[in-house]
Amino acid sequence: MTTIIRDSILVSLALFTTACVDYGPVNDGSESGSMDSGSDDPTGGSLLGTYFICYNGTNYQVNAGGVPFYFQAMNTCVVLEDPVNWMSPENQEKILNACSQVCQASYGGKNNHCVDSGWKGAEPVYENVLESTCDPDQYGGPEYGGGILWLDGVQSPDREVACDLHGTCGDLFGPDVAKQLKSGRTPDDGESSGAQQSIELHLSVESNTMSELRLDGNMDFTQVACGEPACPFYLGDADIVQAEGHWRIALDLGALGRVDKRLSNARIKLARPALGILLANGQLAFPAESLQFRVDAEITGAPHPFVENGEQSFWLANPTVVLGRLIDGALEIDMDIPSEFGPFHLSTRRRGE
Repeated sequence: MTTIIRDSILVSLALFTTACVDYGPVNDGSESGSMDSGSDDPTGGSLLGTYFICYNGTNYQVNAGGVPFYFQAMNTCVVLEDPVNWMSPENQEKILNACSQVCQASYGGKNNHCVDSGWKGAEPVYENVLESTCDPDQYGGPEYGGGILWLDGVQSPDREVACDLHGTCGDLFGPDVAKQLKSGRTPDDGESSGAQQSIELHLSVESNTMSELRLDGNMDFTQVACGEPACPFYLGDADIVQAEGHWRIALDLGALGRVDKRLSNARIKLARPALGILLANGQLAFPAESLQFRVDAEITGAPHPFVENGEQSFWLANPTVVLGRLIDGALEIDMDIPSEFGPFHLSTRRRGE
């Protein structure tokens, strides 16, 4: 129940998010909520395994039309007893085999051709192999966007990107952006994300049971002309804050009582840079789990055991595809956010409205 209530309160705070996955309170030494236990920062930390990239030779995947797709490379996560000695024949065999398994299990399934001898070689994703930590249970294999149902109702392999959004697509934006993506963290305040463009964001969140919430901020991004119908889109940073003094929260929990709270000083910041897909007609999509945000806010109001008062910090992510339009330098969002207490509606608004 705790997670459902907290998600319902914070779900409308996460930019682009149709529904939020809660990674729990932020554990960075600052004061945070204690409503239930949660994981540490999902963008870093001492996780198991090491990310590697395997360069493709003759392996291929099969798209929805039955046509072989010869990709450039594939990422995988491997647990090595001695990761520093990743070049040994034994470790290389283990790495290539892991890439083959990811390839076989990803888009195309049993029709894919993925064998160890089909790789030209492999190396760590990071220059320092000890920095290339990852969680093998969380890595979902390559992502091309072939399963996305777009705003115009089209779902087609013709709208896939020709590179892996989890790996090789970052190289199209140059070494600085590729390095930023590999770091897994957005820049600190005042630092550059490597993005070439920045636009203002003005968001409105409405529901049948709560007052309207207004959020203002900005988004840093880069478009790339890849020569394909669908090109990768780099989101270097996004930072939005609550535009008004407080947001009233009123939830009727039945036998568990009523929650009457006020949320103030909310800040939602992208936790790590991300890659999405941009079509020529301006439609923009971010695959599931590609966006992660840190939410900081202050909660006040009547005491309740499920929603504590004080300064709170949480991690939020998108479990489903997020869709929008980027037209004439402005981002358009108009979407419903489901929750246990009815739908929220998230939309963009013009400055001054």
